[in-house]
Amino acid sequence: MTRRLRMLAWFGVVVGVLLAAGLIVLVVVADLDTAGQVAGIVGTIVGLAALGVSVYALRQPGSQGAAGPTVTSGGVRSVAVGGGVSGTVSTGDRHTSVQVPGRRRAAGPPPTAPPPGASGTVHASGERSVATGGEISGDVSTGDGER
Repeated sequence: MTRRLRMLAWFGVVVGVLLAAGLIVLVVVADLDTAGQVAGIVGTIVGLAALGVSVYALRQPGSQGAAGPTVTSGGVRSVAVGGGVSGTVSTGDRHTSVQVPGRRRAAGPPPTAPPPGASGTVHASGERSVATGGEISGDVSTGDGER
């Protein structure tokens, strides 16, 4: 939660507590009829505000959502991974790891957003193909190596 959202949440809590305290004071000072009418009006306003906040939250672009990216593998012995690979992926017959030198990402926090132009779809379509939706920090082998 960002600092701004945390501040808005606390603001909502403080306003709610003040409204409840004000209604209690109104019941004690004024009559119950007036307090009931005021509570009805305040409840309507708060309900409409909550509806507006809900619509606003639903229209905000979030992360990938609950469903996540679409991940499919259509080729024979193909592998598609929605996130990153930090272990070993092999589509060969032998269980030995074949290491291929690759580019390592600089040390730091993992990326939080997909790269520009990413569609959220990961698809491995060819025979023994491997597709990932994230970084590869492990070993990926699509063959059997030398015999």
